[in-house]
Amino acid sequence: MVTLAKKEIQGLILRGYSNLPNAIYLLLQITNVENAKKWLAEIGDQITDGDTKPRENAMNIAFTLEGMKKLGLSKNALKTFSGEFEEGMSTEHKQLMFGDYGKSDPKNWAWGGPHCPEVHVMLMLYTDTNERLETFKKVVIERINAAGITILEKIDTCRPDNEKEHFGFKDGISQPFLAELSEKGPADDPIAIGEFILGYKNEYGQYTDSPSILPSEDPANLFPVEPETNNKDFGANGSYLVFRQLGQDVKAFWDFAYENSKDKNGNYIHEEAVKLASKMVGRWPSGTSLVDSPEKDDPSMCDKNDFLYHTQDPQGLGCPYGAHVRRNHPRDCLEGIPKESSFITRKHRLLRRGRSFGAPVAKSMNPQDILKTNDTAPSGARGLNFICFNADLARQFEFIQNIWINNPKFQSLTDELDPLVANPLGRGNNNETNSFSIQEKPFRKRLQNLPMFVHTMGGAYFFMPSISAVKYLAS
Repeated sequence: MVTLAKKEIQGLILRGYSNLPNAIYLLLQITNVENAKKWLAEIGDQITDGDTKPRENAMNIAFTLEGMKKLGLSKNALKTFSGEFEEGMSTEHKQLMFGDYGKSDPKNWAWGGPHCPEVHVMLMLYTDTNERLETFKKVVIERINAAGITILEKIDTCRPDNEKEHFGFKDGISQPFLAELSEKGPADDPIAIGEFILGYKNEYGQYTDSPSILPSEDPANLFPVEPETNNKDFGANGSYLVFRQLGQDVKAFWDFAYENSKDKNGNYIHEEAVKLASKMVGRWPSGTSLVDSPEKDDPSMCDKNDFLYHTQDPQGLGCPYGAHVRRNHPRDCLEGIPKESSFITRKHRLLRRGRSFGAPVAKSMNPQDILKTNDTAPSGARGLNFICFNADLARQFEFIQNIWINNPKFQSLTDELDPLVANPLGRGNNNETNSFSIQEKPFRKRLQNLPMFVHTMGGAYFFMPSISAVKYLAS
């Protein structure tokens, strides 16, 4: 276990601020560079570091490549960021990779798309109460306006008391176990911290490529030296941040579950609808794994995350092969080789820090209440602000999206994408034939033509630099 430079690492990377349930994300565009640098210098000491456990409020900041370019980071340094970060999220290539077609087409995005104003900075504010958030936000926005910085979007968030996302399932259960951050974890070995923070060794026992600057560009000696190049490691203690704002069609999800769970007389069977929805998600609404409790929800096991698919559910009779959580974290079930599969999946993990937005369809988030509610809210009124950290965009986030979520042949399946978050339009072939198989004996059950339950509303890649790097950008 390595010692982290917690005073250098921004706090959100190391902790999810669960004690600060109120938050807002401000997407900013720099117009006057000098004023923006002065503003950045002013807030530099207010950025919450990982050594601090904030009680009332926290503030973190991240930059797009264009934002750092605007602030004057050298061309030499800009070239050292990963190619995936430079390409961004809305190119035709990424559209194919992520399945962003139809309603999710980047041309339709509210922000981050090819026809949207250029985002330079994301400022993230967290507080313990809504009243404190309003006060905090007001002060921060006044300073932003005084600096002549344009606020492109104010993205609100919500943290329901029951810790559920809008479909009604407990979220945030399966996170990588990092020994540097917690003494408690699953039985498998902890994930290398370098998978999520640059400047530390990854699962290969190596240092992930990190953006750098020339020694002459670091007169204050703020950054460590890269041994192989002798350049200064600008990216040390920073991480790549993925942000995708995802709208959720909650009514469509539960309508589908109930319509496909009727008895022979056409009557809804609530228990069967919940079971079908859980099969698609891969967990029961309480968060309990289908591996540990295949037939019914058992809230007493809701936080249990120490299970293995190949060892405990090799035929997918509990959690189907194509279920959302099994695709996103296959554990030991890839290629039928449990030990090798575990090694593979360790190299494709994400540190998630997202939050929901919008009011729930029904406050209880109970599917029966959702079904009874006449939801007149517009499309995109609620959903998930998906945010994650990773050190290697290609090997982590993009791999999971392309090879696991949007792969129609995952686990030797046929014509099946992630049933929860994938786009039925697939990779843009305009053929809506997404299916979902539920492994059962003696025969599997196969559902056809799953509609779109989740669509992309906006997104971008950001870099969350170290505290020293933030101050460097201000200088």
